Amino acid sequence: SNIGSSLVNLNVILLNLEDNYYYSVASAQRKMPNPKRAEEYVTDVYEFLVDKPVTFFRNTIDGIRKQNKPAYYHRQYSRVPTIDQCYTDDLMCFYEADVQYKRDRTVDDQIVRLLQRKMTECEVREGDNAVLNCQEAIRIHTKAIDLYTLKYGDLGAGHNCRDALMKQKRRMLEERRGASRAQGSLE
Repeated sequence: SNIGSSLVNLNVILLNLEDNYYYSVASAQRKMPNPKRAEEYVTDVYEFLVDKPVTFFRNTIDGIRKQNKPAYYHRQYSRVPTIDQCYTDDLMCFYEADVQYKRDRTVDDQIVRLLQRKMTECEVREGDNAVLNCQEAIRIHTKAIDLYTLKYGDLGAGHNCRDALMKQKRRMLEERRGASRAQGSLE
């Protein structure tokens, strides 16, 4: 009976050991995280090492830019009096008016070039249908060319704001003469 009881005790011990082993393996499996695939690890590492720092840096810089946002990206010049508003002995006013006139002429040049480029792009894009589909771009460009020629045409290469003012005065006088002639012929 001693042997039988010892065998029973040994069986109980083995069962207890076996239960403890399974319990410890089961609890160890419960405590350990589920194994991930290699793609998930790479994705997590990329997100942690690359994406989050870059996103943080970008958001920080964007916040600074929003606080210090300039009103315009290009320089703005204050308008100065035109030459017809200057006194006859004020040379500095003449100089400032001439510089302002040259800036305005440069802006007008760029506007005409931009409209020409838009018209050309429309014509290239539309191909044979350009006459029908690009009428608006052609009309705007033609009007801009006419106005540019009216303002700056026939002045020569080395003209300044005085030359432009004299041209404008001559044109206004011609228009008045034409209007008075038209009124005289009507009467």
